[in-house]
Amino acid sequence: PGDATGTPTTSNINLANAGGAVPNAITVPIHTDGTVNLYYFGVTPNATTHLLLDIVGYYQPGGAGTPGPAGPAGAPGVDPAQLVWVAKSGGDFTTLTAAMASITDATANKPYVIKIAPGEYVEPGGVTVKSFVSIEGSGPEATVVTCACAGPIEAAGAATLRVTTAGAQGIRALTVGNTATAGNSAYGLLVLSTGSSPIELADLDLDVSAANSAATGLHIVGSTVVGNLIDVAVTGNGSLGLGSRNSSVSVRGLSVSSVGTGGANGVRVDGGSGHSFRDVFVTASASNPGASVYGFDALGDMYLDAATVQATGGAGTVGIRVDANVTINDATVSGTTAGVAALFDSTVIITDSFITGATSVLRVTDFFAPVVRIANTRLNGNTSGAPTCFDVYTLSFTPYTCI
Repeated sequence: PGDATGTPTTSNINLANAGGAVPNAITVPIHTDGTVNLYYFGVTPNATTHLLLDIVGYYQPGGAGTPGPAGPAGAPGVDPAQLVWVAKSGGDFTTLTAAMASITDATANKPYVIKIAPGEYVEPGGVTVKSFVSIEGSGPEATVVTCACAGPIEAAGAATLRVTTAGAQGIRALTVGNTATAGNSAYGLLVLSTGSSPIELADLDLDVSAANSAATGLHIVGSTVVGNLIDVAVTGNGSLGLGSRNSSVSVRGLSVSSVGTGGANGVRVDGGSGHSFRDVFVTASASNPGASVYGFDALGDMYLDAATVQATGGAGTVGIRVDANVTINDATVSGTTAGVAALFDSTVIITDSFITGATSVLRVTDFFAPVVRIANTRLNGNTSGAPTCFDVYTLSFTPYTCI
């Protein structure tokens, strides 16, 4: 165009031989005054050539063209049966309560899954999970189901989520919260009387903060639970991270933080059978100097492997209190009062572990004679009650004599 600055660095026509005629078609913008600039660069200085221009057409601004015919219809979208979506927008429902209520025909041969999109979903009355219905969020960081629920002990209205009937169910990939401000008890997830039908929990965070109530993250009664990657954080007047009564609970990958203004328990096992906890990190603490604090309160048989258990604060503060048959392997356990305390007619086997406390291992021998056997373990603190020891050593790796 006539208003261009400088000279072009590429050509539109190249002449191979003198006297040749070379055609080409060129589209070029025109300056507002109607001019274009033409340049010739010869091989030798001051060389000239003949240039013939013929304007054969030009472009004018145009509007939108006429719409073409519609294309063929696409394939139907995927809408799987027995899959219900909960989302802030674009889903089947905007609350988990409404989604659960819509399912009326779930059976063992027709199970449902409720998928929950990212977001926080407040369920004022909590939600009861129906038989043969599973809940799956978009990850604990993305999906939060919460309420301010509290009430009597183990009451339905005291829990954000509750499972109270048998039938294969699962709860996965979400955070369950409870922010109760009043009431006797507050639960994140309550599992009651489902028998041997397993409840699957995976990639689940339980966050209960109930300053004026007894707070429990996961409470299981008369049920069978299999868990993987469960993270529990509770604060309350009295706090319990995970509680099991007359149940069978197996969890791999458990993290518990239990903080109570009154007493605090990290994990409490009361009766039942087949309890197994692997890859565990549990802390329990209380601000009340007269409170009892237990990292694990084992009143039912259990196996503990690859664990770190800490109990601090309070008056009677024990890493693991045992009144059952318990095996502890590859564990680091600490308690201000005692690392491990064996009571009544319990049997405790400790291997490949590190136990510390004012009394590292306490064997209470009043009217009963608990059996305590310790092997390949480091102890920091006195023992009491003459446990049976083999290859036990001190903090500085010198031989330890159990008394």
